[in-house]
Amino acid sequence: MQQAVSDRKLDWNIIADDTDADIEKLEQENVDVVLCEPGLEKFFNAGDFPTNKILFLDSLSYYNTDVLPALNFLIHQNNIRMGS
Repeated sequence: MQQAVSDRKLDWNIIADDTDADIEKLEQENVDVVLCEPGLEKFFNAGDFPTNKILFLDSLSYYNTDVLPALNFLIHQNNIRMGS
């Protein structure tokens, strides 16, 4: 994913979650968006984190390493932040 971002010369950092999906810790780290592996939609507790900033990846894209759905989500989120 980071390679796809870098290839497009986007100034974003993709960081793997080391909090075991603890939303409070993620919020403390000031994450902008959360990308979740398939299956987490049943277990991930978003708490007060805005649900429109969470993408639950589908199995087909994830296992085929298709980064386009996630990349499009990130671009959309960035356009919202930029006011476009």
